[in-house]
Amino acid sequence: DTGTCGSIERITAYYLVCPKIIQGLLTLPEIPLPRAGSLTPITRDAVCAANSRPLQQVSLERSAFADGRCVSNASCECEPGYRNIPVSGSTEERCEACPAGTYRSASNPSTSCLHCRANTIVTAVAAPICACSEGFYRTRAEGADNNCTSPPTACTNLMADSTSTIVVITWSRPEIIGRPDYFYVVEVSDPERVCAFNVHNSSYVDTRSQPNYTVSPLVPHTSYVIRVNVHNGVSDQDPDGHLRICEVEVMTLEGVPGPPTNVRGLCTVVVWQPPEQPNGVITGYDIQFFRGSQSGDPIPKGSNELFHVIVNSNIPPGTSEDVTVRVRAKNSRSSGIWSPRVAAGTFCDFPDTAPPRVTALTFDSTS
Repeated sequence: DTGTCGSIERITAYYLVCPKIIQGLLTLPEIPLPRAGSLTPITRDAVCAANSRPLQQVSLERSAFADGRCVSNASCECEPGYRNIPVSGSTEERCEACPAGTYRSASNPSTSCLHCRANTIVTAVAAPICACSEGFYRTRAEGADNNCTSPPTACTNLMADSTSTIVVITWSRPEIIGRPDYFYVVEVSDPERVCAFNVHNSSYVDTRSQPNYTVSPLVPHTSYVIRVNVHNGVSDQDPDGHLRICEVEVMTLEGVPGPPTNVRGLCTVVVWQPPEQPNGVITGYDIQFFRGSQSGDPIPKGSNELFHVIVNSNIPPGTSEDVTVRVRAKNSRSSGIWSPRVAAGTFCDFPDTAPPRVTALTFDSTS
């Protein structure tokens, strides 16, 4: 039919889109699909709900492809201190602040708030962690989901038993250990430095019986202060560390004296100096003379006598003209080590008796 008039009443234009979707805490925006045949997707940013954040550092994006695919790996979680609350009648969720006295940490995989742990401070709303109460701590490796624990108290009943070079100490476990990772540090005073202590052991623990430790080697007849310091995983954060120390003062017993020094025979007299290591209080000396291989009986001397006048009666009989002598010190424990033998005289004419009185004089370097 030619010449007939017609009219277009309506033209409908449309395009394909990835529709807007709300999934939990994530809002995926509407995105138009690229034109047919396009290899480049159209990308838009997705949005996390209020007080939430992207999960696991993933890209918060949504992409639309020409073949109709709508792709997103985005996901959201509530910020620490908030919990997930479903919105009634929809797939939407929102983040609600944890009530006072509860918390939700960043490491908590649960979407719920938890009650504050033991020995913590009741917090305000939206708490990511409950702070420790005064005197309680967490280790640097522990987080909000760990209890707060206390440092230990000092040990008790510290006792010491000594010999001349060894001290054995025993003590009782502290009344409060705070946590199972406790240990002891044993410190011993340095007799050569005032207020100085040497650490003897830093990892001794015995929870099955009464703890004990052996300190050695020590100097005989010397006063020591021995400390036992109790530690656990949080004691390094405690400003009152001195309250965890128990100590005992002990004197080691006398030991065997060392040999006298600088022993010299001057034909008719023997002189010497005290031992460098007396290992106690010197109570006297013994002197013993030899003629060749023949030995005489030890002759006792007082603690302040550092010389002896040789007389014929001291010398054992024999034909040898070589006379030697040795000296040893004594204390309340025992006789000490003999000094090396030195010559007392060769072809010396020893008197039959000692002089009636011998006076020792001292002179300074300017005399």
